[in-house]
Amino acid sequence: MRNRSFLSLTGAQFLGHVNDHLFKMVVSLIAVEYAQAQAGFYLSLASALLVLPYLLFSGYAGHLADIVSKRTVMNLCKVAEIVMMAAGLIVLAGFGSVEGLLVILFLMAAHETFFSPSKYGSVPEIVATRDIARANGVLEASRYIAIIVGTAGGGLLMQLWGGARYRIGLVAIAIAFGGLLLTLRIKRLDPSTAQLVWPSHPWSTLPKGLRRLGSSRTLAVAVASIAFFESIAVLVLLNALLLVKLELGVGDAASSALGGFAAVGCGAGALLCGRISGPRIELGIVPVAGLGVATVLVALATSMTDYTVLCGLLFALGLFGGLFFLPCLAWLQKATGADEKGLILSTNNLVSMVGVLSASTALWLLHDVIELTPKAIFGVAAAATGLYVLTILAICSEIRSRIPLLFSQLRIEV
Repeated sequence: MRNRSFLSLTGAQFLGHVNDHLFKMVVSLIAVEYAQAQAGFYLSLASALLVLPYLLFSGYAGHLADIVSKRTVMNLCKVAEIVMMAAGLIVLAGFGSVEGLLVILFLMAAHETFFSPSKYGSVPEIVATRDIARANGVLEASRYIAIIVGTAGGGLLMQLWGGARYRIGLVAIAIAFGGLLLTLRIKRLDPSTAQLVWPSHPWSTLPKGLRRLGSSRTLAVAVASIAFFESIAVLVLLNALLLVKLELGVGDAASSALGGFAAVGCGAGALLCGRISGPRIELGIVPVAGLGVATVLVALATSMTDYTVLCGLLFALGLFGGLFFLPCLAWLQKATGADEKGLILSTNNLVSMVGVLSASTALWLLHDVIELTPKAIFGVAAAATGLYVLTILAICSEIRSRIPLLFSQLRIEV
């Protein structure tokens, strides 16, 4: 925490995610207000636009992080964010079309697509190897806090300044400018010396990234685990919304708060994982946390009858989720070379977004086509999680061998 570059990186990430989710909430509320007959379409479109840039630009983003200084990429991203928020100010001031706001939302997601590989790839260059797990714990905790702050802030600003929306644009520009100032405080980061050819199309680097993952079982498991976590998170949160709306009769405000409990849990789990890992990156945590996720999902499927209980279980699910994915993210940073971090991290982003889209499709199949109840869908998610944990234990002896050492270390610390 005395590392100026790391604190600046954390602050820049925090402000960026606040802006992303603030703007998403503003766009969502305006869409509902001005296009009530097509509100569902616009809300679905907004969610799709947040995923699409990862599918289109992840290869370019990873390549850029490998051939240009990661600090330079982050600085340019923050300059672009200021320009985007200035455009947002113009649209908001003129009470412009929902379509114009959706275009800016897409550009904001593209900005995060390019920012992400450089952000995560810079961590091993900014902090000592022994601090990578703890540093990622802080980064991820701040990211989830930013999601909550941005989402709540967007609704609050719309309520306060609904008749003067240009003020929201001014706030967004100020936040983006603060992010730029913070990235300028990050120390100089040298680009890779590798001579890499610019990708011919967005997915031309994907085969190379997948081949690299195929050469290392632990890297492959790390990427697969992050994608699995993202998929289960989307499936569970969307299914929880169905449960509270269809079976518990909960209002919109309380329904929207469900994600906040899960996000706080994820942040706490990420910090706890950094604490447990200490100077190591402890992959042995992954299957143990996965069993915790499966257990909570079983509880959701069998004993959930109250909104308060649901919130508590979602917090617990987030806690185990943070413990599940953070060692995998830290391992991607540590176990990859300086000239391939962007490639691996962008491949991870692309695989994760495919997982997110698959989870949305799975919810449609399970609920609308097969007509399972929300509780039954929680049961399916629990079974899938248990099966996934058993699979990684069966195929990855490196992770399997770490579990006894993990519990031994915990006993020593206690």
